[in-house]
Amino acid sequence: MLKLEIKLDEGKILADQRYKAESIYQALKKAFFNYNLKMTQEPDGTTAAAGCARKFRKDRKHR
Repeated sequence: MLKLEIKLDEGKILADQRYKAESIYQALKKAFFNYNLKMTQEPDGTTAAAGCARKFRKDRKHR
């Protein structure tokens, strides 16, 4: 079982002007989906993912 919590400092991301916070969130969502991890958003902005990372989606092959 894997549990991962990520909280981005959106103010710092905006100030650095290197990335957009939304594009980072989209990349995280895609990665979590590819590894069949359940993603939740906490009220404080923390993104959490949980599940078994060894279980790939059925339509995705192992790399």
